[in-house]
Amino acid sequence: MDDFSEKGLGAAFARRGFSPIMLGSVIRWVREGVRPGDFLTAVIRNNLHDAAVRADPDNLRLLKQWCLFWYNDTPSTCWGSPERMREWEMSGGLDSTRKG
Repeated sequence: MDDFSEKGLGAAFARRGFSPIMLGSVIRWVREGVRPGDFLTAVIRNNLHDAAVRADPDNLRLLKQWCLFWYNDTPSTCWGSPERMREWEMSGGLDSTRKG
């Protein structure tokens, strides 16, 4: 997916069956580099153990969809390891990287 706008992320989000309550955190992470809560941080860092332990029942059921979402529907530089997360956070996210 190349549409990382709020609308594009929202459409991908809905397709995967995620709770709308999580969308704001995802948009703030992708667009602005604002660190999300513990569950999403674990998923973004590619830490399956922490993600499974921190997930509520709905997100645990959707854990595979979360992995597919980050892989297919977000910029590859905003997830995948603690180092990538740190770099994305320091960069200020997509909105900041597009300005520079």
